[in-house]
Amino acid sequence: MRVPGSITNRRYMNNYNNSLARLNKLSDKVSSWRKFDKVSEDPTAAVNAFLVRDQIAKNEMYETNLKSAKDLLSSAETSATKVAGSIKLASTNLLKAINGTNATNKEVMAQQLENYRDEIIKTMNNSFSGRYIFSGTKNEAPFTLGADGMLLFNGQSVATATSSADFPSNKSVYIDIGLGMKFNGSGEVDPQTALKISTSGVDFLGFGVDADGLDNNICNELTKAAQLLRQNNIDTDECRKYVKKLDEQHTKVLTGIADLGNRINYIDYNIERLDSDTLNLQQTQNNLEVINPAQAITDMKTEELSYKTCLQMGSRLIQNSLFDYLK
Repeated sequence: MRVPGSITNRRYMNNYNNSLARLNKLSDKVSSWRKFDKVSEDPTAAVNAFLVRDQIAKNEMYETNLKSAKDLLSSAETSATKVAGSIKLASTNLLKAINGTNATNKEVMAQQLENYRDEIIKTMNNSFSGRYIFSGTKNEAPFTLGADGMLLFNGQSVATATSSADFPSNKSVYIDIGLGMKFNGSGEVDPQTALKISTSGVDFLGFGVDADGLDNNICNELTKAAQLLRQNNIDTDECRKYVKKLDEQHTKVLTGIADLGNRINYIDYNIERLDSDTLNLQQTQNNLEVINPAQAITDMKTEELSYKTCLQMGSRLIQNSLFDYLK
């Protein structure tokens, strides 16, 4: 049976166009290094790739949160260390004042204690990147002195408080770091599923009074100690009580600094964890989306040879028309 020339030509052109399309597709893969450009080309791989990309983006967000939190806590650690130094110097100077006899020197010592107090307040009012470090949930300078010279935290007296819960703004602030942050029945964050980035100023400086009626707050202790030094007849026993209280507060602040250090170390651990997870995810992403260069180039060269062969066969398969003979 004779096959018409038109059918031969049509079939040849179909095969030629298919070969050219395959060559172009392989060339695009080699130039872009991508296995597919459309979801329809490989739906399963595309869906998995989208999930992997989403997790990588989340990890990058978590890592950014962690690095910001580390900077914030490092700033808090620096401030707390400075406060600890001021407390130690104040305790030493108060002890010297008790043992001295010169009234003028005692006035100078009293002023020094108030200077230490003011320096501590200034340090505890430090901010970082527009956020006050020790203010809890209220973003403004937390510590001020009242008209009576006693310390206020966000406008509330620290001397009359019996618990840190007495300060509404003294609540913990948490951020999501990829541990599956959860909330309890009260709508509060589960501390085991997030990172605490806030540092309580009143917990650092103290609040309320002890069983003997002495202030538990560092700044109030310094104010009261300065008042004692200005008395004509100094009650040395009372002053020694404040020396002891300052030493206790110094130890408490050092414990708080250690807690900040532990949280910073925990952040470093989680940054390393996220870096490792992201590296594994990126490898998975490459396996899903990126071609094997050697295999892709080989396939392209093979298809290029097939395409050239197709071109060469064209002159033999396509029959000359009557017009070609008339020439």
